[in-house]
Amino acid sequence: MANVNLIYSTQVKDNDPRQHPVLIIGQLKNLNRIKFDDIKCKLGGRVSEEDFKFAVKRCSGSQNDPVNLYLNQATLAALPDQASRHNAPSRPHALTKLVKSETFDVD
Repeated sequence: MANVNLIYSTQVKDNDPRQHPVLIIGQLKNLNRIKFDDIKCKLGGRVSEEDFKFAVKRCSGSQNDPVNLYLNQATLAALPDQASRHNAPSRPHALTKLVKSETFDVD
């Protein structure tokens, strides 16, 4: 089993997806609100603003199909619109399913 290291920080730091893969998940309405300038440092210059906007348009909250931004090291995924933490009929495990479905290969 691979070791996973999750780091939470209040500061935004530069990142290279080749070294530290990036998974951006959110409801489609919130993904549409993201400004590319706010996250471009996390994508290490490997994703253009046009590619990011195109990926957001390709996301579909009903199908849960992740969209690769840079190879398979930077991924964008939309949660279903009815996803919730509280109600079982609302697919509360959608987030866990998306995270588990992503595999990252790091040098």
